[in-house]
Amino acid sequence: MQGGPPQIPCPACQAPLVLDVDLLTSGASLACTNIHCDARIGIAQESAAMLARALQGHRNLKGVTH
Repeated sequence: MQGGPPQIPCPACQAPLVLDVDLLTSGASLACTNIHCDARIGIAQESAAMLARALQGHRNLKGVTH
């Protein structure tokens, strides 16, 4: 099993992006870590609300409060 925060590849340059679900569900976007790439990723507001509910349900199942 891999440690550390989850990562996804930047869709433009493939540099690793740390996946911050709480940031995405707040409506913010993630910026690429590559200084030569100006890509940002985010999710639609409707999807953010759906993801936030699913994440809260998952946390409730695990007994985590955040």
